[in-house]
Amino acid sequence: MSKLSEGTGAFALLGVVVCVEAVLYLAVLGYARSTIIGGDGYQYLAIASNLAAGNGISIDGISPTMLRTPGYPLFVAAVWALAGHSLISLRIAQFLLLFFTGCILYSLARIYFDHRTSVVSALIAVTYPPSVFLVVSQLSETLATFLVVTSIWLVVKQRPIAAGCTLASLVMVRPEFVFLPFACLPFIYRQRRNAIGMIAVFVLALSPLVARNLVGSRALAPLGLGTGMSLFASSEQYSGQLTYKFAIQDWEKFRDDFLRRSTNAGSGIEGEINVDRSYKSDAVQMFRSLPISHIILSVPIRILYLWGTGDLGPEWEHLFVKWEWLLLAVGALIGMMFTRSRWVDYWPFWILCPYLTLLHLVFHVEGRYSMPARPLLFVFSSVAIFVFARLGAKPANLAEEST
Repeated sequence: MSKLSEGTGAFALLGVVVCVEAVLYLAVLGYARSTIIGGDGYQYLAIASNLAAGNGISIDGISPTMLRTPGYPLFVAAVWALAGHSLISLRIAQFLLLFFTGCILYSLARIYFDHRTSVVSALIAVTYPPSVFLVVSQLSETLATFLVVTSIWLVVKQRPIAAGCTLASLVMVRPEFVFLPFACLPFIYRQRRNAIGMIAVFVLALSPLVARNLVGSRALAPLGLGTGMSLFASSEQYSGQLTYKFAIQDWEKFRDDFLRRSTNAGSGIEGEINVDRSYKSDAVQMFRSLPISHIILSVPIRILYLWGTGDLGPEWEHLFVKWEWLLLAVGALIGMMFTRSRWVDYWPFWILCPYLTLLHLVFHVEGRYSMPARPLLFVFSSVAIFVFARLGAKPANLAEEST
């Protein structure tokens, strides 16, 4: 069977699976009638509504804001412009993103592994319950996951212009990925022209946002003003005043603190800058007061919560999700072990693990923050499945020789 027909069959299978999930979640479980899900969703949708109304990047429709990057609100506004201003249209669009994520993950995995391994990887990615729950939420992880997988695929395919634009779009959705293009450079340095082109396009594509923030705020905040809040939340997690789970009680406590600071900080972007500075000042004091030994001893549990399930989704599925994630995580480690002879070649599937882990040793932890990396890890889980099934997970070149 040719790669084209294999791919067509895989995409059709993924399409059927995602359609079944959409019907299950929207119609059977009732998420079509749900209100906004996700604490950050209210601000995202407020900005999207103001963008659609021509009020710019604003939460209240009056003053501009730098608290949120505009990537996800722009996506929401585009969906509403095409399909109507409703949560159901947004949720359907995010199910489409889930489908495309699975298709691109299959295409990426197929470069390195055989058809069976690639299909199973994509199937795990589109059926992983926390990822599906995020699809019906109004949070940026579904779009970020799609952009992560797409950008890595474009880098591997040596498409520097498209890769640079996609990476810039990813940063406008989740600014913590701003260093990802540079993390990829050690693995593509031999493609010097492509690497330079990708970085140049990436910088150029981000320049309007950076210029808007630097000129509009007259402060050193090229990507926005969320750094101080995240650093302060991180220091509170290290000190034990916020949990690493970042449960609803933690979120409400943090929200109340933000509202208190905002009341005394002034209005508009100037007020947001004052709040951000107060967060940074308090974070520095908190970190200085913590013993180094305490921070070091806190790292393992911090990493576990970053890469844990985060208890996303309805409570009745939490236990199942925990056991499923344990099996998938162990499978990923086993898959890495069996592919260790070509570990450098397989960098697209593991690069985000050290990247996000190191980043969130500094910034605060929520389980959903590692979701964009998980579809790539599922490729190693798929390798382990076929190893244990004694079917083998063959690299792409061996697969081609057998056809």
